Amino acid sequence: MKKLLWAPSEEQIRNTNMCRFMEYANKRFSMAMSCYKELYEWSVSSISDFWGALWDFLEIKASRPYSAPVRNLSAFPGAEWFPDAELNYAENILKRRDSMETAIVFRGESSERREISFKELYGMVTGLASSFKRAGIKPGDAIAAYMPNIPETVVAMLASASIGAIWCSCATDIGPAAAVDRLGQASPKILVTADGYLYKGRVFNVLENAEKIAAGIPSVRKTVIAHYAGDATASFDGAERLESFISSPDDSFEFAQLPSSHPLVIMFSSGTTGKPKCMVQSAAGLLINQLKELALHSDLKEGDRLLYISTCSWMMWNWMLAALGTGASLVLFDGNPSWPDASAIWKVLEEERVTVFGLSASYIHSLISQGFRHSADLSALRSISQTGSALSSAGFDYVYESIKKDLHFNSISGGTDINGCFASGNPMSPVYSDELQGPGLGMKINAYDDDGRPVKDRQGELVCEAPAPSMPI
Repeated sequence: MKKLLWAPSEEQIRNTNMCRFMEYANKRFSMAMSCYKELYEWSVSSISDFWGALWDFLEIKASRPYSAPVRNLSAFPGAEWFPDAELNYAENILKRRDSMETAIVFRGESSERREISFKELYGMVTGLASSFKRAGIKPGDAIAAYMPNIPETVVAMLASASIGAIWCSCATDIGPAAAVDRLGQASPKILVTADGYLYKGRVFNVLENAEKIAAGIPSVRKTVIAHYAGDATASFDGAERLESFISSPDDSFEFAQLPSSHPLVIMFSSGTTGKPKCMVQSAAGLLINQLKELALHSDLKEGDRLLYISTCSWMMWNWMLAALGTGASLVLFDGNPSWPDASAIWKVLEEERVTVFGLSASYIHSLISQGFRHSADLSALRSISQTGSALSSAGFDYVYESIKKDLHFNSISGGTDINGCFASGNPMSPVYSDELQGPGLGMKINAYDDDGRPVKDRQGELVCEAPAPSMPI
């Protein structure tokens, strides 16, 4: 018999964004759905209605409306999502541009702490976007990043999206040859990097590698260097410090209005079977799918604070950034979460009143092997999101026995190819040990055996049987 670990109360269910969306869909289509299973079945049997309703529920801002939620749905691949619509990803993410409430808190391994309001973030993004335009960047050009997980990386990504450039990134723990193998395929015109980063108390100089990367990608015209942990004045030929490159905030800035299928990011496969493969994903596709997962499946709202242990090499970094579009705040952490000891990240969770915490199965298993028990005040924490690999039974038990009893454990499974989840948690349903809660809304998935027959309750190959907006274009 399955082991029940947590179940939401009726009041908790009623207060979720997921329940609000279900009620919205019931009213719009004269239905009477009452649970997640019914909501899911509708989302994959009435795909066009589901994504169209979600677009309106999430209040996606577009300068030109779509003619239909999806065209050519039977073409797989080849479906056209929100055809004729024009919009800008960054404009939607930066909805709270006039608010002085916190958008980003940065916490690194050192004692450094930075806080940026939504209004300040908007000014930084528009200033850098104007500088990119002044440097000759046009819609469809690529901007690459070789960066740690710091606020300037978020700013650069949103600035890139603001003018219709295509973003690609990898973290500074990747060597220059591996970075060139990835970023070079996009032929970026600008490389954004940092002067250094911290890991386990050591400062690592980034500029030597960054110079090799810039030299190894002939398309790079300029390198922009943000200060973090290195020499604040160091540079090299073809490079400029961010503080001199970035323009002042631009109150008259206009976000580039582009077709829904306009490319937003390039993700890279792991490279285990040869050179990393490029996967290009669209602005509207990523926007609506990531907001679905963050606003509905993770139940993020204004006032929430999300911290995900990630680097900008991982798809979860792009996913995490989109949380700003829900009105929630990001708590960025760069470095080793267990330095100088395993309690380090838990102190950050306490001090920053984090409400949603993202981690990997390997991190949980590492805590178990150390016999770690935190002593932090986690009264603000209401959800943990876990991905990266399958979690053991001991891992599920550890979360509820050693981290917190009353929280939603949101175990998710997806991939770089969709920059999102095939299977996910949901705040309306119970959590059982050894199980993800179920398929994500709009993701028509099944498992098949070696003979191509659908199977349940035994091992099979995960297959998505219908198109979804964040598929590569």
